[in-house]
Amino acid sequence: MFITIPDQQVISILGNNEIPLTKNQQEFNRLNKQIARLKLLIETDRNRMDVLYAAYMKLIPPLAERDARLRFDLARIMADRSFQYKWPKNEWKTLSESIAVLCGQSFAMLELTEDELTFYHQWVKMPLEVDKAEEIVEDDGRREQNWERKKSKKTLEKELQEQNLMAMQQRSIRSVYLTLAKALHPDKAASEEERLQKEELIKRVTGAYQNKDLPALLLLESEWVALNSNHLASVGDDKLLLYIHALKVQVKALKGEHAALFDDLKYVSVLEYSQVPEKKALQHIRLDAANRKRLIRDLELGNRSLKKGALRKEILDLAAQIVWQSSGFDDWGIDEDGQRVWDEWSEEKLISKII
Repeated sequence: MFITIPDQQVISILGNNEIPLTKNQQEFNRLNKQIARLKLLIETDRNRMDVLYAAYMKLIPPLAERDARLRFDLARIMADRSFQYKWPKNEWKTLSESIAVLCGQSFAMLELTEDELTFYHQWVKMPLEVDKAEEIVEDDGRREQNWERKKSKKTLEKELQEQNLMAMQQRSIRSVYLTLAKALHPDKAASEEERLQKEELIKRVTGAYQNKDLPALLLLESEWVALNSNHLASVGDDKLLLYIHALKVQVKALKGEHAALFDDLKYVSVLEYSQVPEKKALQHIRLDAANRKRLIRDLELGNRSLKKGALRKEILDLAAQIVWQSSGFDDWGIDEDGQRVWDEWSEEKLISKII
């Protein structure tokens, strides 16, 4: 997504025809424009994700819960019907696996009663034993310790450099803060407008100092210089390099913030929709809701039919279809030949499709 930022919203060093901008001045301007674009991109994408999330939560969860309830009911009906017949070992394996699949598809969405939980644990494999889980955790811990011991000399040197840089930054924080606090003292304001500007900036400066945020302090310093002199052309190269370093830190942080937006657990349910423009994504959500409604109607019909009675072959065919679809061959259905066979069978007795 390309974001256009008006020039007046970006802190920049203004050049002229006689004196071109230096390389560092150009880098300063480039980074400021990049930061402005990233901020707008984050705001735009967050708003878009909020719209998709609101639409999804309105339409999908109620249908998903109903779908889960019907699948769990189908599992119990199949279990009841299965005891009417004798099954060879391989057929019983398919039948029991299909019931476990239906239970697994339903479990996360439902609050099961004690009786339903008992049924669930009868058909679904239990999780790892506690002691086994503890062994896995201990193994992971040992692997992490081994990795720490295997750090190379180059890695250790890099970490030491980073620690030294951090120490230098901590020493600089107080220096920059004191400079800004002195320059921004409201008593030195020449007008009411300037006094208000200084009061607003000093609040942000104090917050950055309390958070030990040197990049933020340097950016506030550059902002104050821009407001105070209307340009940054007079800033020395040493100070400009500090600004550039702070801007690069902010760019990295904003990129991380943008990436984290799509890792937010709040948006995990709409992440797949976010890959397309908002209007099309909303259409996909509505289409998925319509498909779920159709599947719910099919499940309701199938459950009612199965309750009335089913032949042994019909139960086994249904079980095989459930297992087949759960194996990952198809996300939403089956191929043409499989669909034709399934439709011909389901028209006679049960449901047209189970995902």
